[in-house]
Amino acid sequence: MASGRRIRLVHVITRMDRGGSAQNTLDTAMGLAKEYDTHLVHGPSLESAMGPAERARVEEALARAEAAGVSRVVCPHLVRAVSPARDLAALRELKRLFSRLSPDVVHTHTSKAGALGRLAAAAAGVPAVIHTPHGHVFYGHFGPVASRGYLAAERFLDRFTHVLVALTTAEARDYEALGVARKAALVVVHSGVDVERFAGQGDRTAARAALGLSPDAAVVGCVGGLWPHKGQDVLLSAMARVWEIRPDAVLVFAGQGPMEEELRRRAGEMGAAGRVVFAGWRDDLPQVLPALDVMAHPAKNEGMGRVLVEALAAGVPVAASDAGGIRDVILHGRTGLLVPAGDQQAMAGAVSRLLSDPALAARLVEKGREHAKAFSRKAMLAALNALYREWTMRERA
Repeated sequence: MASGRRIRLVHVITRMDRGGSAQNTLDTAMGLAKEYDTHLVHGPSLESAMGPAERARVEEALARAEAAGVSRVVCPHLVRAVSPARDLAALRELKRLFSRLSPDVVHTHTSKAGALGRLAAAAAGVPAVIHTPHGHVFYGHFGPVASRGYLAAERFLDRFTHVLVALTTAEARDYEALGVARKAALVVVHSGVDVERFAGQGDRTAARAALGLSPDAAVVGCVGGLWPHKGQDVLLSAMARVWEIRPDAVLVFAGQGPMEEELRRRAGEMGAAGRVVFAGWRDDLPQVLPALDVMAHPAKNEGMGRVLVEALAAGVPVAASDAGGIRDVILHGRTGLLVPAGDQQAMAGAVSRLLSDPALAARLVEKGREHAKAFSRKAMLAALNALYREWTMRERA
């Protein structure tokens, strides 16, 4: 590192949207902008299918980051999908950028940016390369052939990685068991959430009115992108059993994505169209969460589940699948209920139990609020700051 200048840090991610990985990356870059000469490199985000309102919020957040001192670079060919021509072009663009900036640390985020970013950093001679997968894709996302391909790629990329950051201990155990972090140091840093923003007692009546819900309905919410690996199809099937017990229950999907049309069709075939609300993408979750009696999170794989921390902080009881790193957030019987991933009957039972047992729900909420503090943005920034300092000190030595 050249004397007389601040430590130069470059973050790389394929797309900036309202997803957890993008928000984590932006929070990190902006939160530590005063400490480092910070650069944020991202692709054009064409695959996020953002509506006008969501895109406007993302641009506002990026503008705030720039105002805070983050230098933003758009890499035109850095896309999420595999595209040999674009990937090669993006690799060249990143190598040129790293050679020009001479960063002390490159921190890549998500699989595609992690692959291209780490290769480019190695080619440019970057002294410290850190990668956060934000939840792996070795199961729950693709078929067995593709999953094995991604695993082989990550094992190869390990040789170009100094530190691999897992969001949870469960994710870290997967990396160890799968041989992904043989060379790289493996550390756990929870994805930071602004828990104070969700900790206030929201207006339940107003929240329900805004969603067009009855004040007396039993409301089950599912918040997140409508993608196959998020498991909303499992939850919809589980609700058929819940409705047998609680015909007054309403299911609210807050999010958007390619599964929406299929979910709408299935709800209609089940005769449940009037019991399922598609609320779309929401930028007002602190005002939405108070409307819920239960948060259901049926993901087939999940790095951590930021929305689960938000639900705990907001005092909403949670029923979630035991997938990926969720068990770090939802401690079964203490901060929520866990069920096997993909098990419709178990999910139905957990949701029904929380709706019918207010004493249990209250105990889980009490413990959950306290547990959420361990996943604060402040704690994440402190851990990453220490990590960057450690590796730049090694560079100096």
